[in-house]
Amino acid sequence: MIVRQGPRATALARSKLGDSVEWNVLEYLVARAVEALEGANWQRAGSKGSRPKQISRPGEKSESTRLGSGALPIHEFNDWWDRGVIKPT
Repeated sequence: MIVRQGPRATALARSKLGDSVEWNVLEYLVARAVEALEGANWQRAGSKGSRPKQISRPGEKSESTRLGSGALPIHEFNDWWDRGVIKPT
């Protein structure tokens, strides 16, 4: 109860509830309203240009995050697996 009822910006709240403590219902509603307006404007423009992107929310993982540029050579994977670190090449 202390974490849920206390100030959201405390380190304790962040450690127990994660990054979602940064936003409350109002911030989520405003983000959704902005996204709806951007989508409506895009549709009225005849869907020209790139589709509006969703506003990132705290605690959500980005779908555009890319790790690495291709397949990892087996010797580098084995090094990483054994020691938890990839050797520089």
